[in-house]
Amino acid sequence: ILKNKMIIGSEFSSKAKNILLKVNSFADNSELVRVSVNALCVELNMDKTECKNLLAYLEGKQFIRIETYGGPYLYSEISITSKGIKKAKS
Repeated sequence: ILKNKMIIGSEFSSKAKNILLKVNSFADNSELVRVSVNALCVELNMDKTECKNLLAYLEGKQFIRIETYGGPYLYSEISITSKGIKKAKS
């Protein structure tokens, strides 16, 4: 049985950066494209809690926008912001 573990420091930053890169890739560098959170988390092999926490962090940093709510990850669709695109490219 796996127990939830808190991700801190560089591992958290690395996972957040991986999500941002994947969102940007799915969105093809466009703020107008909505990305499926389910598809994103399946692609990155992340569980619901970890994915939700990382997305909340990225939203707080204004790198992504939550577009729709619902589904197994709490968020259904997200989009990347211009700030997020710049961060993904840096």
